[in-house]
Amino acid sequence: MAQTRNIVDLSFELSRLMRSAMSQSDPKHASTNLRLQGLTLIRETPHITMKDLSQKLGISASTATVFIDRMVELGWVVRKADKKNRKLVCLSVTPHGKRCLTKNLKERRAILRDSIAQIPLKDQKSLHRILLKLVTNFRKSSRFAS
Repeated sequence: MAQTRNIVDLSFELSRLMRSAMSQSDPKHASTNLRLQGLTLIRETPHITMKDLSQKLGISASTATVFIDRMVELGWVVRKADKKNRKLVCLSVTPHGKRCLTKNLKERRAILRDSIAQIPLKDQKSLHRILLKLVTNFRKSSRFAS
């Protein structure tokens, strides 16, 4: 049980360190994991609504509103009335948002790649195997179904 707690604590620390590294590279537009996940979902899901986005991200409707308002302010996302049902508001990523998403994902990958490259190859293979198991467990769990 203590080992599991240590692993969980380390995963939170890794996430914090990634946020810190990203905010140093672009403090004005520091992207949280949630922002990147949201932008990715909006980009990959044409005509996604606020309701659908909030459900997929696991956040409340009010949190989604604040979240989207901020991305609209940054010029990353636009709201558009649905052509068939004007009561529905759909979200789409702007060209600027696409560039920011690409840049942020590229930076995150570079940070992780540089850190992982410092780990011996044998340990990299073990880490890969363990992460695959975690991904498989998350996908099997109905708790994490999307």
